[in-house]
Amino acid sequence: MKNLSIQLFLFLPLGLYSQDLALMEYNNILRSWLVGEMVLNDGTRLTGMMQYNHYEGIIRVKQDDIIKSMLPRDFQSLTLLGNSKRQFLSIPFDIYKTGNNQPTLVEVLVEFDDFALMSVTSPLQAVRRPPNNNPAGNPDLQFEAQQTEFIYIFDDKGSMEKIMSIESYESSSWFRASKVKKRVYDLKLLKQYIPDADYAGLEAYAKEHDLSFKERTELIMILEHYKSVLRKREE
Repeated sequence: MKNLSIQLFLFLPLGLYSQDLALMEYNNILRSWLVGEMVLNDGTRLTGMMQYNHYEGIIRVKQDDIIKSMLPRDFQSLTLLGNSKRQFLSIPFDIYKTGNNQPTLVEVLVEFDDFALMSVTSPLQAVRRPPNNNPAGNPDLQFEAQQTEFIYIFDDKGSMEKIMSIESYESSSWFRASKVKKRVYDLKLLKQYIPDADYAGLEAYAKEHDLSFKERTELIMILEHYKSVLRKREE
């Protein structure tokens, strides 16, 4: 996308995000190493096996049996190759609404020439609370964690519009419970970047394949289909 990476460094709104805290998933993350490339702040490129731990907000890089822990402040961009290619940018971002920007990972979900679908996530927020059936002084406290992912449309002029938030909760003490709360904003914002005829075609495609613009994964599938349509036109 032309000039998009430069524009991302100029402006981004706040986002919170969430993911499952299951111990099994955490252990899977610690075992998962992917082929990756990282561009450092001085332009140096690192390649090797990399691991993105979204709980700690750390990227680990393995080179010649040496493992280095990297934070978003240490690099400009990150690419991970697994079942699919994931691309991240490190940008100044005010996570805690303090008025001070700090380097934050932003994932590029789908990218076009003049706009992109972006995912902004914040650090895990966790508290310990007494379970509903236990008194406040009981040592068997319930652990609750929350994260929220915000999905934005960002264009090459620096404009960004929030279209979806996915807020997840995980709680556990003697039991474990999870819930997800999703909010969909104005999806018609997509029409600002997609011609009417093309958008109608995407609606027909979504209906034919039982896909919804309101579901994160399915929205990405719809937009990936649109990319393939545009590529065929250029052939």
